[in-house]
Amino acid sequence: TMNLFAAQLTDRRLMGWVIPASYFQAINPLGILIMGPGIAAIWMRVDESRFPLPTPAKMAFGLLFLALGFIVLAIGQHRADLIGKVGPQWLFFVYVLHTIGELCLSPVGLSMVTKLAPARVAALMMGIWYLANAAANYLAGILEDRDGRAVHVICLASDVDGRQGRDREGPVAGQKILGRGRQGRE
Repeated sequence: TMNLFAAQLTDRRLMGWVIPASYFQAINPLGILIMGPGIAAIWMRVDESRFPLPTPAKMAFGLLFLALGFIVLAIGQHRADLIGKVGPQWLFFVYVLHTIGELCLSPVGLSMVTKLAPARVAALMMGIWYLANAAANYLAGILEDRDGRAVHVICLASDVDGRQGRDREGPVAGQKILGRGRQGRE
């Protein structure tokens, strides 16, 4: 969805050149290379301090940064709804926040797996960690299919869209980021 946000709702013009939407994907790996050593140094310093953080607290920080990234994305979406295309800084900050979250979650979680798994199955458990990530990404792709049927079913089951049983056919709020929100919605 962030690629579609970049392509459809982001003003990508820079000094007469249009930034390809796919270039925004480079922010994450560059952020990992740039911020990775700093985040690792922070965790080492915290672990050596008088009050080391437990692994679940470190992972909670990762989830917090991910949530902040989605909040920034939602604000950018709201601004795009109001004024049209938004500046590229919205996606930049989303990717940076998500990268920080990933740097808090992924290495800490993988470290936890290696510490908790018995030595004879540690490699297998690390593979399962990556397999779970792959399955989650695949499921996210299924849930964000082009016509939103799967997203709509989930919203119907949980009543996320807040319409409480009224007028449930058609696109739902989860699709709005694709720029295809309901026409004439209340």
